[in-house]
Amino acid sequence: MAPFFSEKDPADLLILGAGPAGYTLALAAAERGNSVMLFTGGDLGGLCLNRGCIPSTTFLSYARTSLIAQNLGLPSHPLPDFSCPHERSNTILSQLRKGLEHRLKTAGVTLSNSRGEYLNESDKGVCVVTDTGNYYHGIHLAVATGSTLTIPFDTSKYTGYQPGESYFAPPPKNVGTQVVIAGASFAGLELAQIYTSLGYTVHVIEKSDTALACFDRPLRRRLFSALRAQNITISLSTEITAARNTSVTCIGPEGQTTVPADILLCCCGRTPSMDALRRLPPHSPLIAPHGQKNRESKIFLLGDVVGAEMTAHGAIADAETCAALLRDAPLPHYGYPIPKILYTTPEVFAVGLTQEEAQRRNISCYTRDIPLGHTGKFSAEFYPMSGTARAIFSENREEVLGIQMVGAGVSELCTAATMIVQLKIPPRQIQNLILPHPTMGEIFKPLLTP
Repeated sequence: MAPFFSEKDPADLLILGAGPAGYTLALAAAERGNSVMLFTGGDLGGLCLNRGCIPSTTFLSYARTSLIAQNLGLPSHPLPDFSCPHERSNTILSQLRKGLEHRLKTAGVTLSNSRGEYLNESDKGVCVVTDTGNYYHGIHLAVATGSTLTIPFDTSKYTGYQPGESYFAPPPKNVGTQVVIAGASFAGLELAQIYTSLGYTVHVIEKSDTALACFDRPLRRRLFSALRAQNITISLSTEITAARNTSVTCIGPEGQTTVPADILLCCCGRTPSMDALRRLPPHSPLIAPHGQKNRESKIFLLGDVVGAEMTAHGAIADAETCAALLRDAPLPHYGYPIPKILYTTPEVFAVGLTQEEAQRRNISCYTRDIPLGHTGKFSAEFYPMSGTARAIFSENREEVLGIQMVGAGVSELCTAATMIVQLKIPPRQIQNLILPHPTMGEIFKPLLTP
C-alpha cells in the first residue's frame, strides 16, 4: 500500500509533473534516501517522451532513411500513410514508459496518476491537493509541470485538421495533403521533414527573419537550402494573421497572401504551465535553478515552467541542480552552455558561443570552418551530401568557445563537442588524442588545430 504523506508524517519531496525534470529529480532524490511522491498528471515521461522528442526522432528515422536511400541510388518512395512509423513509435513509447516506471518504483518513488497542485504551506512544509480530492504533505515541493502550446493568431474559424500537440497522430483519411506549419522552430522544421517524407505538401511560415538564431547564418543557410531542395517551402519574415476554413492568411514581403492549409500545425513557441501554482500567494519566494537557495522557500521551479531554454536536457540539468540544492551540494551545471540540436536531415547542432553572439557581446574571437568531408566516414555514408563544421576560438586560440556543425549524422558528435566546450578542454590537448578511424569524430582534430 502506498504511503499517505500527512502533515504529521510528510514526504521529503513532492513533485508535480513527470517529464524529464520531474522524473530525473525523483530518481536523484529517492536514490539518496529521500521519501518522494511524484504526481504524473498523465503518462510518465511528459511531453518529450510522449508527444515530442522521442516520437519525432522515430518518425525522422524514416525520412532520413528515405533520403539516404536516394543518395545511394536505391528505390525510394514516400510512405503511404502514418501507420508504419506510428505503430513503431507507439511500441517504443510503451517500452520506454514501462522502463521508466520500473526505475522509479525500484528507487522507492511513490507514483500517483493524479494531477496535483499547490494548496498552502506552513513552517512545516507544503500541502498539495489532487484532482481526485486527496491531500498530501511534503517538506519541499518541486513544480515541473511543463508548458503549453502558444497559438498567436485566431483559429476560431478554421475548419481544417488541427491536431494541437498530437503532431504524430494519423490525420483523418478525408483530410487533404496541404500542410501549413506555423513557426520555423526546431519542432516546426522536424515536422516539415516528417510530413514531406510521408507525401504531404508542406509550407513553413515564420514571422522572424532570423529563425534558429542559435546557429550562425552560414549554417542556417545551408540547412534551409537543403530543406527547400526536399520540396519544403519556407517563408521567412511572414506572419500568419488568421486561419479560416482550410487556409491561412499571411502578411509578408509580398503583401497579404492566402495559403491552403488542410492541416495546420502550430510550432510558434510554448508558455510555462503555471496552473499548479494558481493558489500561491503573490510575491511568494520560489527557487529557480542556478539561483541562490532561498531559505524561506520550500518550492522549486524546474524545466519548462522556468521559461528559459525549454529543452529536455535543460530540464534534466535543472533537476540535477535542484537535487544538489536540496542537499546543500555544489551546483553541477552552473554556467554551462546548453547544447541545441535539430534532428532533420541534415542535422544541426551548436554548443557554446556562436560567432554572431560573440560579436554582439564584443568578444574577440577566431572562427574556423572545415567541410565534414575531411572525414572519410562522412563521405562514405552520405555522399553526395555535404556538411560543415565550425569552431569559435578565443582570440589567442587557447580556448574553444563554441562548436557548430551541419550535416547528416552530426548529432552523434554533439556530446563530444559539449564536453570540449563545457570542460574547457584546450585545443592542443585534442591534438594529442588517438581518434578511431574511420569515424566522423576524426573531424575534431583538423577543426580544433590551434
